[in-house]
Amino acid sequence: MGAVQRLSDGFARLYFYIMFSTILARYPWWLLTSLLPALRPRKSWSIRKSVNLKFLHFLFNSIGRKQLKSRNTLPNHRELRLDNGVQGVYVSGVPELVTGKVKEWAAEAHVESIRIPGYWIHKKGQTIVMGQPPIDGEKVVYFLHGGAYSYLSAHPSSPTSNVPRGLLKCVQSVKRSFAIEYRLSSASGDPIEGEFPSALVDAIAGYSYLVNSVGFSPEDIVLVGDSAGGNLAQALTRYLAEYGGSVPGLPGVPGALVLLSPWADMSGSHYSPGSSVFTNKKSDIITGINEPYLIDAPRSFIAPFGLEFPFNTPYLSPACKKLEDVSFAGFPRVFLASGDAEVLLDQIRTFRDRITAQLGEDKVTYYEAKDAFHDCICIMWSGPERLDTLKAIAEFVDGAK
Repeated sequence: MGAVQRLSDGFARLYFYIMFSTILARYPWWLLTSLLPALRPRKSWSIRKSVNLKFLHFLFNSIGRKQLKSRNTLPNHRELRLDNGVQGVYVSGVPELVTGKVKEWAAEAHVESIRIPGYWIHKKGQTIVMGQPPIDGEKVVYFLHGGAYSYLSAHPSSPTSNVPRGLLKCVQSVKRSFAIEYRLSSASGDPIEGEFPSALVDAIAGYSYLVNSVGFSPEDIVLVGDSAGGNLAQALTRYLAEYGGSVPGLPGVPGALVLLSPWADMSGSHYSPGSSVFTNKKSDIITGINEPYLIDAPRSFIAPFGLEFPFNTPYLSPACKKLEDVSFAGFPRVFLASGDAEVLLDQIRTFRDRITAQLGEDKVTYYEAKDAFHDCICIMWSGPERLDTLKAIAEFVDGAK
């Protein structure tokens, strides 16, 4: 095994050297093709933003999503990693709170509610003790991270943690955020794990922890999700709206729902010529969309239910064009953010139209950032769109009566 490991390490170092050399060789070309505004993905973008996007496209297209997952060093649901001052806790499973359709789906997929890690981030300068009861009037962010249900982490070292950090900096009424390390779906070709509704069952446990263990009132919880985390936040809100209070200990809906570039259609019904999937292909961080399955539900994620499943439930596809009569009854106030340069723009607009038609414009705030790509709050160099979006969210949260 020692010789095999040394050989593997040698190949890894060689691979890194080749990749690093290729990036150095390509950088002058990326810079040259970004000097003129007409050659940038968007004319209004800065040179830095254009070059960084070209770098990301190269990275994703060269390494591939499966390789990115295999090289991932972030923790997952199997590990509570408390290094470098990170604050976290194990959250117990709540099988008694899983009911209705979700209980049926969990039984079909052989998914159980298990113990999982969760991580706290506190606003700088605060002296809050981890997990202490809320003070009067305190709001808390419950964050569900993005990553196509297959990547990234709730750990504070994950790039997605730029979202709660940005909110803590801009939203005055929020002093801390909590993120649950929900189970991820396996990459294509790997043994199936993390299938639906694993992430939703875990999200229920994290929400219960905030209410039943820490002591937050549901009305003081701001549920936030970006990308796939936005899909999950919508599903959790739907579950709480349908079943909250139906079993002892299951709380009601949160006080507010914030969806950032949410993956609102996992069926791929918006994949058609002329859609934002194609028109924004060069200006988004999401790359490699050559076939519908790359923007639809991951195969392992829906394996127990079949490929048609995302077409049949608003838990996964509330914006699916083929899904009629999608209800948002019982939903709280909603802030919905998108960027007009992202590939998911069309499905987010469909989601906006549907939820606004039912809840009314007084309960739905839609913010579409000009020239912003997917999940711009998550990317620190995304430009002024990031801060502008954060300010709009702060006004939505802090301005609530």
